[in-house]
Amino acid sequence: MNQERSHIDWPVFLSGVAVMLFSIAFVYSASAAFAGIRLGSSEKLFTNHLLRVGMAFILMIVMTKVDYHHLREYTKPIIVLSLG
Repeated sequence: MNQERSHIDWPVFLSGVAVMLFSIAFVYSASAAFAGIRLGSSEKLFTNHLLRVGMAFILMIVMTKVDYHHLREYTKPIIVLSLG
């Protein structure tokens, strides 16, 4: 079996990155006033979201290096964890 280097599907990858970048702006604009009143800091929800977007981006990069066929045996536990 011929082994290839990991291949990144660039349209999908860049679409995901664009959605993450837009979400940063949308979360800040939608939650700044609410967070300022309720939490005392207008950046609290924004920084929390920014941290999660950063972790998701790192996970996206890591998953480009993983052969997804090896994840087949973990499908059911992954689905259960994602629902819980």
